[in-house]
Amino acid sequence: MTRKTIPITIIVLAALLVSGVLLSQFNFSRLKRLGHRTNSSSTAALNDVRTIGVMASVWADESSEQRFRFTALTDAQREDLKWIRPRGDARYLVTLQPLQAWEQLDWEAANSRVIAVCDTPYRPSPGPWFGVARPNHAAVYESGRTALISIDEFAALDVTQFRPLGELAPLEE
Repeated sequence: MTRKTIPITIIVLAALLVSGVLLSQFNFSRLKRLGHRTNSSSTAALNDVRTIGVMASVWADESSEQRFRFTALTDAQREDLKWIRPRGDARYLVTLQPLQAWEQLDWEAANSRVIAVCDTPYRPSPGPWFGVARPNHAAVYESGRTALISIDEFAALDVTQFRPLGELAPLEE
């Protein structure tokens, strides 16, 4: 080997080593999903809690008191909610506190007050290209904002102020 080929050989070997390390962290299962829509559990839970939040805000707006409580569901409201099904053993927990109509909301407080949350954490799908995503809980806030909250944020919620939706509006069998 000549003096010129030694540095080139070292560079090529270093590039191969770095490529090997990067490929070992690559999430190849994501390649199968390119171009395909996914209906992952986290996406489904997020859509369901969003629907619960929208329904609650509409019912509060329609109410003569401009308030709504999940514990005071009408038969028609139960009928609307019975089609929302969590996956597996998951449950959707809804607040026991009254909800205000949109015109009466304190938006700063409403943006931080969770009104419905999935009690089961899911990993987002499709996941990241490198590494593994942490599982999160789907949540909707009184303002209508939805988010995936961390396991720690879920643990910080006072779950005594929530009740499973399935107890208030039994699911369709």
